[in-house]
Amino acid sequence: MISFNYSVLTGISAAACISAAGCAFAGGEGAPEKPVPQKEAAAPAESPKYALSDYRNFFGMCWSADSNADLLDYARQMGHTHVVYRKGMENLPQAKGMKFFIEDPEFGARRRMLDYGKKYSQSEIDDIQSHYVVIYHDKEFPHNMASSWFVPPNTRSLTLDFQQQAVIDDVVGRLVKRIKGIEKKNPDFKFAGFTWDVPHPSGNFRLPPKPHVKDIHKAQGREVTLAHWTGKDSSIPFKGRTHEYETYSEGKLAFYDKLRREGAKINPDVKMMSEPYKLYEGWIRRITPELAEKMKSRGMEGYRFDFLWQEGDGDAFVADKRILEGGYDRAHVGSSTPNISDTGRMLAESVAAATNGSWTAWYGRAGGTGNSPDYRHMREIPARLKLFKAVPTWENLNNTPVSERKWDAEKKSYDSPTAHMGEDCVWGKHPRDDKMFLVFLSPKAEARLPKGKRVKAVYATDGLFRELMDLRERDRAAKIKPRVRVLDDKIRLLSNDLINEGLVLHLEDAPKAEAEK
Repeated sequence: MISFNYSVLTGISAAACISAAGCAFAGGEGAPEKPVPQKEAAAPAESPKYALSDYRNFFGMCWSADSNADLLDYARQMGHTHVVYRKGMENLPQAKGMKFFIEDPEFGARRRMLDYGKKYSQSEIDDIQSHYVVIYHDKEFPHNMASSWFVPPNTRSLTLDFQQQAVIDDVVGRLVKRIKGIEKKNPDFKFAGFTWDVPHPSGNFRLPPKPHVKDIHKAQGREVTLAHWTGKDSSIPFKGRTHEYETYSEGKLAFYDKLRREGAKINPDVKMMSEPYKLYEGWIRRITPELAEKMKSRGMEGYRFDFLWQEGDGDAFVADKRILEGGYDRAHVGSSTPNISDTGRMLAESVAAATNGSWTAWYGRAGGTGNSPDYRHMREIPARLKLFKAVPTWENLNNTPVSERKWDAEKKSYDSPTAHMGEDCVWGKHPRDDKMFLVFLSPKAEARLPKGKRVKAVYATDGLFRELMDLRERDRAAKIKPRVRVLDDKIRLLSNDLINEGLVLHLEDAPKAEAEK
């Protein structure tokens, strides 16, 4: 039974981020003076045409402690149409009309963890040795198995032996069965595709951990390839098993290829995404010309990801020309970094995406590395970070021309007809609803309204950015001074107690004379 239950992976996902946690923006620490100009690399179409149903309209939180209901409620409130699947989502009414990605699908198909302190039956041992990577013939189980991430006190993650076609067929078959089961349970919750966190063609392997070290990050063994144990990119076949792929990298890509082929039978428009820490170093460079040619000769090129999210912070996802040369233009890359909590660097990250027609998203987690606290719930994340993360994607979904997305380095201000990001405030026009989401960041800040619009109501919000109460009506009823003022085409902050609080403005078309004024 495939569970796709992420609770056991929380410690692993936190540990998986330590490999490059100190990365800064290209060119030094902190935010760049300006985002990468469009002329320095190929930009997407001048007038993008995206629908809300685009697969990049993606909300990928799945390792947090949130309930499924909260994750789906937040995704819907922010206008997202695609989520990462978690066990049981199909049972909720909020899933209706949504599409789901399976994250790191192989980990949900079979056993992932091996407890080195547990006694397993012989049938269990035989099954593990037959389906997972073996690196020694002269050591007893479990010490003959390759391992990866360590979870205290005695558990390590296993890696499936994709050099065996039988393993590929088994895992893909299990996944297809499970996906069909989800759709059968909720026909209005549709399969979109697969996505992976920090994938490596050669596998994710580590040396034995240091269990006595309390810090789970420092307790992890050093990252290695199979060559460390076997002298080559290959495992050792267990007795009675055969390898149909010469290298582990070939087998891993063959697995991706078959997943795409079988996934397309469920959804002909199936998509595959991944989140390397660095796009070029973490994925593109690892697909060597020799490896690509081998896969081409086998007729297996379906391993190519449709989209890459950059987990590391910085503007490399739009600045590194090698990414474009590797086949990914700016419309097919985005920032999903959880490393930033300060306004300056988050502003730079989002402006880099927005001015270049790229994308932003939450993926897996919302903090725990860089200077970002380990937010365990969406409700804990400051409203400003939520909105900074939303605006670049909203700009694309609003089909705002890239040429109208302007960055003023001197004022540190981004403006377009449908959004503003700066040190004074951040706001964006919701791509689905006639609403404007707003967070004031400084005293006496004011935000302009989208052209041709006027305000019907101003709402305070909860931790999921959902409307709670009409502020102006509440202030009048409480007989207190107004905390915001709407005048002409602007809304102004009058009370500091609303700084960093999320607001939602319900809009309507302004009368013609008022709009012209």
